[in-house]
Amino acid sequence: MKQKAETRNELDILLPESDVTINGEKIIIKPFMFAELPSIVKLLSKMGVGFYELISADGLQFSDSGNLILNQKFIENIGTIFENHFPEVAELMAIYTGKEPAFYLNKENGVDGEDGLMLLLMIIERNYGFFMKRLAPILEEIKAKQKSTGAKSS
Repeated sequence: MKQKAETRNELDILLPESDVTINGEKIIIKPFMFAELPSIVKLLSKMGVGFYELISADGLQFSDSGNLILNQKFIENIGTIFENHFPEVAELMAIYTGKEPAFYLNKENGVDGEDGLMLLLMIIERNYGFFMKRLAPILEEIKAKQKSTGAKSS
C-alpha cells in the first residue's frame, strides 16, 4: 500500500490538481483515471480533426509563464468545436471535473459562458502534453483519412 501512496504523491507533483470556482462552487480539475481513457479517446475521436486543429500550434500558443494565449485562430477553432460538438465538450469537462455533463449543459442555472470557457482552457492547458504527445498522432491519422476520402472536417 505504501508503494501506491508514494506513486500518487509523485503523480500529484507531475499532474497537480487545480481548481476554479463556478457558481460559488469549487470545481477541481483532476487527472483522468485510466478507466476513463476509452471515454476520452472516444470523445476526441468524435470531435476529430476539429479538436486537433484547436490544440495544434497554429491555433494554440502559450505565454512565457505557460498560460494559454487566446488568438483569432484559437477562437475560430473553439467556436467550431462548440458549434459541432458541444455535448462532447461537456462530457470531456465532466470527466476532468467529476461533475455530470448536465452541469455544463443546463441553460437556466448552469455555468456562465466565461466560467465554462475558462474551465475548458484550464483543462486544455493542464493536459496539453497528453493531448499532443499521445492523441495528436491518432488525430493526424483521422485528418489524413478525411483528406484522402474528401470528407469534411469538423
